[in-house]
Amino acid sequence: MDIKLTALEQVKQCLTNKQNFVLQGGAGSGKTETLKELLTFISKNYADSSLVCITHTNKAANEINKRIGGVFPALTIHSFLHSLISGFKLDIHRIIFDIFAVAPFAVGTNEDYESESDFLKAEFERFKKTYEIYSRRTYELTSTKTPKHVGKREYDKDRSKYNLELNQKIDNLNQNLRVYIFTKDPYSIKYNQRKYDSLRSLSYGHDSLITIACILLRQSTVLRKIVSDRFNYIFIDEYQDTSPEIIEVLISLLAKEKNVLVGLFGDSMQGIYDDGIGDVDRYVSEGMLIRIEKEDNFRCSKQVVDFLNPLRLDKMTQEVAFKTKDDGSRETLDDRQGYVRGYYSIYENKPSTKSERADKEQYSTALNKLVERAGGTSNQKILMLTNKAIAADAGFSNLFEIFSDRYGTDLTEQIEKTLGILQFNEIVELCSLFQSKSYNEVISILRRNGFTLSKSTDKLDLFNRMNEIISSKSPAIGVLEASINYGLIAKNESHENYVKHAHQFLATMSQDPQFLLFCEDFSSGLNTVKRMTDAGRDIDEYLFDELKNQKNKYEFLSRLLGNDISFDNIINYFDYLDEKKSYITMHKTKGTGIENVLVVLDEYFWNEYNFENIFSTSSPLDSKTEKNRKLVYVACSRAKRNLTCVRLISAAEEDAWKAAFPEVIKVPLEELR
Repeated sequence: MDIKLTALEQVKQCLTNKQNFVLQGGAGSGKTETLKELLTFISKNYADSSLVCITHTNKAANEINKRIGGVFPALTIHSFLHSLISGFKLDIHRIIFDIFAVAPFAVGTNEDYESESDFLKAEFERFKKTYEIYSRRTYELTSTKTPKHVGKREYDKDRSKYNLELNQKIDNLNQNLRVYIFTKDPYSIKYNQRKYDSLRSLSYGHDSLITIACILLRQSTVLRKIVSDRFNYIFIDEYQDTSPEIIEVLISLLAKEKNVLVGLFGDSMQGIYDDGIGDVDRYVSEGMLIRIEKEDNFRCSKQVVDFLNPLRLDKMTQEVAFKTKDDGSRETLDDRQGYVRGYYSIYENKPSTKSERADKEQYSTALNKLVERAGGTSNQKILMLTNKAIAADAGFSNLFEIFSDRYGTDLTEQIEKTLGILQFNEIVELCSLFQSKSYNEVISILRRNGFTLSKSTDKLDLFNRMNEIISSKSPAIGVLEASINYGLIAKNESHENYVKHAHQFLATMSQDPQFLLFCEDFSSGLNTVKRMTDAGRDIDEYLFDELKNQKNKYEFLSRLLGNDISFDNIINYFDYLDEKKSYITMHKTKGTGIENVLVVLDEYFWNEYNFENIFSTSSPLDSKTEKNRKLVYVACSRAKRNLTCVRLISAAEEDAWKAAFPEVIKVPLEELR
């Protein structure tokens, strides 16, 4: 009789046979524990070998380092790559121009558009975007403000002419950029350990570090030899979130030609981000990786495991695996019991993004009441897509409102990006460390920012200042500026440029007669093209859209950099991201298990999401539905014991919904009015 090898035993075979592998394990499968056991095995049996574990965040790296006892180093992907290329200053100097160069405008085709009008509108939007990138880079290089681009009406008269002129300007700018960069000392180039590149300091951020490192690894046999001399094994945790470029370089170059053994640990079902590779099926099918499936689930109740298995796209079937309890006894199946429930109500003709506000509010009221009906445990966490209801309950409603008025519904990335540029994340990190009494780490960060503690009273002053910031309900931008002036954080170029451009835009618009008249008309009720033209205004739909966008931008920047957002909104938002609130975003993939979870399977009018066919078994899934199913899997797999899902569905969904859940509760819609 064949005896099935454990996942760990299969990995050990790969080490013996010098085969690259991917350990695929679902939520709660104990991948990190297997990684720990594997590292112990390697340290005992391959004592002369060198190994590095790569992960994606400092928190994850610290966790792995704690769990593996420092046998081998665990580094973030950025720390690892920086350690490889930091000595190659001349090579970085040679290619860093590509990071800052502006790509020329490329003429599109109308094949993907329903009409010529749609194509022309999209073409002008791309022209504007390219021009804006050119303008920003010009200002960074020369501090010169470029004239405003032509309007659509003028652009459509001779697109070829304006495209050519723009590309000539871009070519001239890139030539000046090249001269600027190559006259700089190569040894002054540095990795700034931030999200954004800086032309002024000629430093590169996280994303460009990955790009530069991959270019160098492809081009330099010397660098690849250095890597292979340093490491016999390179293991990557949560591989699904790793850049495809990095996976390609590691497997197709390092592992293939330099005899470095690559091991990947993760779960393709949790690959929900566009910049991650998601899965490595191609490398498995080509024989470059051995797939090892870890089918254990040490986290979830049997009911949750049985619910999750049909959601998986790789058809791997997890089984309940038993842990050792605190008293030394072994879990039994009785210890791993819970429930999975599906609450629903039939709601035909759901509103869309373009629906009337009253229709959206009526729908949202019904959904919120259904969530209340499905609730019932005090220690329950509610997972949903970020929305206004979360913002209000979590204490960042003003922040959310300002961004939603500007950007619509899909806000999470935009909020984080903007707050990151303004460095709110840095002051919040200091506050968090201070509240957890990690004073040495606070002081270490401050010293890196140039802060000095020269007198005994300085620490007391710092203590009082931090407490004042943490409890502040003053305007957020004022607290941030005071923190910069006090020296708690060092203002970076991205912050400086954002604020400078914002104030320039506000000043320009406040003196533009056409813009001011438009705002006055719009506020008085002339809020459509037809109403304005009926009132005798000389305006077309394109000028209307442009002025409306400028109006939205003006109001957004005025509120963002004004008094509308209090600092406690910022603190609450980051607490929400760190799961310190009752609500959690469905996109949170790296969290631990939660005893009781309620997942709200609603799109909140986002076009990007559609949960309608998540549980359908009647037809193949398209790429969008696959992505949405992964998101649902990620959210539902957080439940350790009890899982409740809530959705307002159409009658066409009812059969699939009933088949998916072992226990279903249908709530009449009239009870939710």
